[in-house]
Amino acid sequence: MWTQFIDKILYLSWFIGETATIFLLINWNECGWNGCGWKGDGAGSQMFGYFPAQGATMLATFAICGRFMRSSEPFYSRAGSPGLFLFLAVVSMIPAAGPLISFSTMMVLRFYPMVPIRSESFDLIPQEALIGLQKGFENRTIPIAEALLIRQLSKEDGLRMLAIIDEMEWTPAKSGILRFVIRQAKYQNIVLMAIDMMQKKIDSILNEIGELESERHPNREKLSRLANLYHEICYLNLCEPAMKPAYLNKACDYAGKAMRTGERNEDACLAAVRYLLEAGRIEDAYDIYSEILAGDGYFIPKWLPYEFELSVRRNDRESFILHCGTIEAASGAYFPVKLKKAVRAWKRILTSAWL
Repeated sequence: MWTQFIDKILYLSWFIGETATIFLLINWNECGWNGCGWKGDGAGSQMFGYFPAQGATMLATFAICGRFMRSSEPFYSRAGSPGLFLFLAVVSMIPAAGPLISFSTMMVLRFYPMVPIRSESFDLIPQEALIGLQKGFENRTIPIAEALLIRQLSKEDGLRMLAIIDEMEWTPAKSGILRFVIRQAKYQNIVLMAIDMMQKKIDSILNEIGELESERHPNREKLSRLANLYHEICYLNLCEPAMKPAYLNKACDYAGKAMRTGERNEDACLAAVRYLLEAGRIEDAYDIYSEILAGDGYFIPKWLPYEFELSVRRNDRESFILHCGTIEAASGAYFPVKLKKAVRAWKRILTSAWL
């Protein structure tokens, strides 16, 4: 309430000052200026009235611009700079028109988007934005679950939370939450409901695996699907830690079969190398990479992240330095930001004094 009152006072002061400046400037011009002195009886009074009015208008303009800056943190972080205020100060010195130009400039910068947005964007949210919001929500669910202290939740709140979790896309975070609920919840029906949700997911994967493995001569697509399913069990933390190596090895075996079925496929080779690296079978992954490097299917934007990991895991210092230079020199359109951060982190480790 007090802030709105101050804003109204500032706008009113600016309007009165600007009106007085224009009025006094017009009357001053009517009195005349001959280049050496003042003419007319009212010239002195008009002069001494104009400068205070212009100064008051400038001060009101600066105050309004400052409040505009502080009203939006993103706008202040992008546009707030001494250079902008210096520009507005110089422009506002122009008689009468200066404060109006400064005020209009700040109004445009504040209320017109920095990046033009089509009106359709407010009616139809892009799929990428929805996925980003969903991922952000899922990343916060475990801290929220811990903060709520599941053991102290009532039965109704616990069931309501599980209903929300059930609607989430299945991710490692979702599996972690359900395991946390199973360990910490004090009501048996909540524990059983969480167990049932995890069991349904693992059963659906195992049923699909059984159907695909029952075929005598599966094609490359089905072999790749089998590898993805076995890897999904490990990635989503649906199995016990002791069973992960067995499932990962299964994923590696099926990915290798898919890679060697039919003509060479780059995606199948990439999947095989990825699963082998996760399983710790570094030399097997390097053998596949060497085959691709010697053939015609090598495409650097896809393979360079795996080359970087292979050089780190195999302690190949020369290849590591070469790949680091390539990744750092390339633009962000080719390699993700996480990969560049990993490169910088590994370079700091290898150049540390304790190493």
